[in-house]
Amino acid sequence: MWDSIKRFATDRLDDINNVTDSLGNEVEYAAKLLKNKKDTVTNSFVGKVDEGLTQLQTKVGDKIGGPIQAFTKAGVSPLAAVTQNKDDLDKVFNHYQKNPEQLNELGLKSNMLMRYYSGVGAEGLKLPEGYGNQIIDDIRESKKRWADPETFKQGYVQDFIKQGVAQGKVPVYYGGSSDAIAPSKSRLPDDVGSRKQLSLSLGSYWAEPQPDGSYIINEDYNFGYAPKAKGGVDMHQGKSYGPALTPEQIGRGLIQKGYGKPYSYQLKVSPSGQIDFSPKH
Repeated sequence: MWDSIKRFATDRLDDINNVTDSLGNEVEYAAKLLKNKKDTVTNSFVGKVDEGLTQLQTKVGDKIGGPIQAFTKAGVSPLAAVTQNKDDLDKVFNHYQKNPEQLNELGLKSNMLMRYYSGVGAEGLKLPEGYGNQIIDDIRESKKRWADPETFKQGYVQDFIKQGVAQGKVPVYYGGSSDAIAPSKSRLPDDVGSRKQLSLSLGSYWAEPQPDGSYIINEDYNFGYAPKAKGGVDMHQGKSYGPALTPEQIGRGLIQKGYGKPYSYQLKVSPSGQIDFSPKH
């Protein structure tokens, strides 16, 4: 993804903001408790929020899916993401290495992030039903937008984007609202259909047209602030993002510590919205 001709926009640096959703409501809840109690992440803190955690799991539990399911089904408290207890985290990630099919039961954003953390990668990844239709619609809409000269006049458009469009590729960006007063011409509003989930998982991508009318999307799922051995880049090594008080910082901290493994995949989306998915090794 660090080759800008293949990957652009968020390059997973902005994507970590999506950890608010991807790490799940249990992390956000725990982080709020932490702020309210003005405490540190210690065993004493965990004891103080036991009651709140029990209420949280009782209230939402597996009904909302996502990482609450991911942690509880592995037999580990969701607060392990906050305390970052190595034994607990290893137990969760090892569980999904042995049971990767369970990851497809999560929302797409959580599915893909947990595949990164556990090291399972793209093998066996399935997109939810109907997502192929959304993707092909988004590619077609983006193609129209980039065919409009006004799109290039709205803000700075990098040269590699211009080159890609000139080659017939379609850059797909998500972001913004359909009710925006001055909507971006290059970004698709993510409050439409399943775009929100796509923006939090696939992110932005190139769609390459094929002779049969389909499009191919080649993607890398990685993070720039991961250790260099795991796809990180020099400029983001050793950077401090502050105490782990928010879901974004919690997720970032796990990645900086070396949890997870980058993976690559290819999607081929037909004109009818059918998806052929394959991992890339």
